[in-house]
Amino acid sequence: MYDGWRYYHTVLQRARWDKPLYLGSLDIVHTAPTYAVEQAVIMVQGVWRKRQGWKMLMAAMASVWSKTVDPSTGAVYYYNYRTGEAKWEKPLLFGGKDVEDFAGQLEEMQTKQRER
Repeated sequence: MYDGWRYYHTVLQRARWDKPLYLGSLDIVHTAPTYAVEQAVIMVQGVWRKRQGWKMLMAAMASVWSKTVDPSTGAVYYYNYRTGEAKWEKPLLFGGKDVEDFAGQLEEMQTKQRER
């Protein structure tokens, strides 16, 4: 049925009048733009590098912070080896993760980088 819109698939190079099922309730104006291969590669690389940087930061944080249990109260506290700081609250930079989630990863990541 013609409603004034024509849908064109840029990869398959095909046109159609009916809306593709994968658009669901959305329409073309609400979906992501189509990128050239080079643009898409640059975007994916940027996301990957950001993720790797975040992992490296968390691993570095875990290498200086330890999660310890106070024997007298049984409460958990965090100790920073580098600064000597001890605190009851988890460092904010860890977010929803914890020190154990990244323990030992810094050395592993540095070894992999040296091997490249």
